[in-house]
Amino acid sequence: MCACMRMSSDAEGRVYLWDVSTRQVVRSHAAHEKRVWALDFSPNGCSDQQPGSSSGGGHLLASGSDDRLLK
Repeated sequence: MCACMRMSSDAEGRVYLWDVSTRQVVRSHAAHEKRVWALDFSPNGCSDQQPGSSSGGGHLLASGSDDRLLK
């Protein structure tokens, strides 16, 4: 994960993407109907990637929940 970004979730199924340097939520999404247990993040386009790596300008997020869905 990018050093500047982190993910969190809550018991209501919402997923949050945080910018650690500003301590602000960058994105919030009501992803699931139940508690989120698994999160994964691909920092595609993040500023601290190695030189020569591809930069798609976005982030890929994945979450799994008690609702038995992977999003």
